[in-house]
Amino acid sequence: MLQPPSFLTLLLARPVAVVGSEPAAAGVTALLSGLGVEVWRQDRLEAVHGDPAPGLAVVAAGSDEGRLPPASAARGEGGLVVLHENDLAPLLWRGRLLVVTGTRGKTRLVRLLTEALHLAGHDVVGAERADGGLAGVVASRRGGAPDSILVSRMDAGAALPLRHLRADAVIWTNLLEEESGRHGSMAAAFAAGWRMFERAVGGEVFAGETVQRWADRLGQTLPSDSRVTTDEASGDVLLRHTPFESEPARETFLLAAAWWRAAGLRESILYAAAQRFAAT
Repeated sequence: MLQPPSFLTLLLARPVAVVGSEPAAAGVTALLSGLGVEVWRQDRLEAVHGDPAPGLAVVAAGSDEGRLPPASAARGEGGLVVLHENDLAPLLWRGRLLVVTGTRGKTRLVRLLTEALHLAGHDVVGAERADGGLAGVVASRRGGAPDSILVSRMDAGAALPLRHLRADAVIWTNLLEEESGRHGSMAAAFAAGWRMFERAVGGEVFAGETVQRWADRLGQTLPSDSRVTTDEASGDVLLRHTPFESEPARETFLLAAAWWRAAGLRESILYAAAQRFAAT
């Protein structure tokens, strides 16, 4: 059953504006509807108004405003509280949360870890855009159970306004040059991804090699155990005839393996998931 934290109770007693067009806003709408909240749809944040005026606006992650919302959008006009979808949904999730971010490979990594955790006997669900995003999955699972695991992809740009997201671990797949166009510079792109790292409870983070190179170039210190190298997977016979046999998917597997080992899980199960992945 969905249980909102106490600080949201009063805000949810009034209509809530969901900012973003379909299909991006569908998951947020489903999550709020599951709480019995009256939902008002708006395409833009500045268009939120009404009588009675909403006290809360939730920006959908897949909307234009949800990709790179301004940091100043933490509070709108007239005391309107603004939350990003990736801030709201985790507040209603009772289990563990594993976040996957980066330029490319997020969906593949989410699917590999979800399959592997399922094989390991865990109650696990993956959150992708096609599933209605993070909010859509939390809504469909009614908040999950304390022992449930949610593996969710998140764009690094969405970290800008996040204040309530807490992840048990964050995996940052890569940081590629194409991010400079989205963020204005590679330094800004790195800063956005780093903000996602900061949402990891206890600092359990894992970074691909391109992330490591940008960290070194920008003078940012990564925890030594967060640095994942692809060299050790060269010629791994257990990855033959799988999508993870060569780059770029090889690094995806090694990032999964780094978290997998840290979680104390049997590595043979992860390899079994890689073999099954080849057949899907």
